[in-house]
Amino acid sequence: MALEGLHISYPQEKIKSFLSDIMIRKGLINMKMRLKDLREDADLSQKEISGILNIKQNTYSQYETGMRQIPPEMLVRLALYYNTSLGYIMYLTDEQEPYPRRKQEEEEEKEQEEEEKDPEI
Repeated sequence: MALEGLHISYPQEKIKSFLSDIMIRKGLINMKMRLKDLREDADLSQKEISGILNIKQNTYSQYETGMRQIPPEMLVRLALYYNTSLGYIMYLTDEQEPYPRRKQEEEEEKEQEEEEKDPEI
């Protein structure tokens, strides 16, 4: 039986939803790999990074395996620790360099460094 000329009609919303689900799953899989790669590139064990993040090792392991969703604030902490961007961790970009920081943050850091060098007595 030839299937030529057979057209199956699917609602556009279902197709978009299906494709969106695939992209989300692909992104999550890649994000898990990226987290593991960043950790291994830093020569850290899961126990060490979980200690740095002040969470249980099992919790971090679940982040890397996809068994637990990573809270946004944890993603920010990871990006800051690894000196990269959220976009890189989330596999939205292959550019590992962090985004430029806000000027206000840079100025506050400079002021803090100056205070540490020359504390007022």
